[in-house]
Amino acid sequence: MSAPSNCRGFAREVRDATKNSQASKALRNHRIAPSNSLQRRGFAREDRDTAKTSQTSKAPSKPPQSFEPLTAPRNHLHIRGLRQFGKLMAFGKQSPYVLLLLLFSLSLHAAEDIVVRTNISPESVWVGQRMTLQIDVLGKDGWAQISDIDAVEIPNCYLLPSGNSRVRLQERIEGADYSGQRYELSLYPQRNGSIDIPALSLPVKIQTWGAGAGTNEQVVTTEPRSIEAKLPAGVQNVHSFVASSKFTATQTWSSDASDFKVGDALKRSIQLSADNLPAMLLPTIAYPDLETLSSYPETPELSDESAQSTPLGQRNESITYLFEANGTAQLPDYSFQWWDTQTETLTTVTLEGRQIQISGGMTHHAHSNEASSTAHWKWSIVILFCIVVTIVIVRRAQTQRDSNTERNRFDELLKQVQNGNVSAILNAAFLWLESLPTPPRQLSLFFKTHADENTATLTEAWIRDPSSSISPDQRRKLVKSLRHARQDALAITKGHDNLAKAEECLPQLNE
Repeated sequence: MSAPSNCRGFAREVRDATKNSQASKALRNHRIAPSNSLQRRGFAREDRDTAKTSQTSKAPSKPPQSFEPLTAPRNHLHIRGLRQFGKLMAFGKQSPYVLLLLLFSLSLHAAEDIVVRTNISPESVWVGQRMTLQIDVLGKDGWAQISDIDAVEIPNCYLLPSGNSRVRLQERIEGADYSGQRYELSLYPQRNGSIDIPALSLPVKIQTWGAGAGTNEQVVTTEPRSIEAKLPAGVQNVHSFVASSKFTATQTWSSDASDFKVGDALKRSIQLSADNLPAMLLPTIAYPDLETLSSYPETPELSDESAQSTPLGQRNESITYLFEANGTAQLPDYSFQWWDTQTETLTTVTLEGRQIQISGGMTHHAHSNEASSTAHWKWSIVILFCIVVTIVIVRRAQTQRDSNTERNRFDELLKQVQNGNVSAILNAAFLWLESLPTPPRQLSLFFKTHADENTATLTEAWIRDPSSSISPDQRRKLVKSLRHARQDALAITKGHDNLAKAEECLPQLNE
């Protein structure tokens, strides 16, 4: 072989060796350099394939270096998620409890689509004093409201709606929009001590807008609470006790005379009023049986007004005394114990009675003398006169007593409906419900149970605003609904009585 041929062969070997060295260096740099994007990974794979091909075809005598296989290309979002998850898992290995707490808080935040808050102010009051129960309900990305707030009941307490008891709410909680309503109820504890307020199950309706517009109903439960009701020392009768910032008791008489004759009558009118207390919670007046006279009470008149945004309850009662025999009659005193919530002092308010002298009637001694000195025909006149007087008195007494019966009070309610005065209708409705065998706790709840939906809604609106008006068409429908509600309530009461009688007739089980 000639010299030029040897030189050409040596040069070719040097060139091939240089190419192999450059390919190996490029592959080593590819392993060391970080790959920040999918494009750089693709270039590295192409370089590696080129290097392998070059080594196989041109330099078989020099084996290539071994490299770790590259993974298949992935979406950059998936790769980023894996990196974040890897960081989270690495943090969790160092602080596992913190990781669990973080995952729990994320699931809890996702579940809070409805927020319910309750507040009672003040938490400690005197028996019969007004408290405010505030319930807030908010829905996430929608408007939440309680569909049946009147169904809420609390044991040992009277619960009544407050004036403008509904307020629209809009809040932003942890970056999300919430909207709903605030409800305010007046709470009046009726006994002293600790009163437990159970967890209230509230039906909540959420209305949403936008692409997924619709209505969703759920039942949420509030946290149980407790309140404290105190009774001042020295209170003798809780039924005649009033806790209010202001209380007045007045009375008037139809005559100031102290001497009356048999057959005369005397009317006594009593008025009670208190701030921040509904009329139905004012003390009732008892009428004891008295000698030489009969008592005929009239139907109480209840009214709730507002003076300078302060609720004012009034109760007016009247009683007529009919004198029937000679002697002395002591008309009773009426005492009320008032606890002033501002000065925290106990005061006894007394309406004094009167002592009445009754004369002009026939005594036993005068009757004997007249019988011996008059003829037999005069006896007939006297007896006839007594019979007539007795019939008149009995009929008058029966009329007065019937005025307090359930039927008579219901007729009075229908009469007020025809008159169209909403305040008088509510007053007559309260009195009628008191005369039922099992009086309900709330007027609105009674109509929701026994009347149609329109009557229940109308009654609820009247309770919030007694100054509302009523159309003739509403009067006709209301009369019809009231008759149906009365029949339904009396039928249920009669069914319960029959069931109780049947259980009494059953023999006792042998032990």
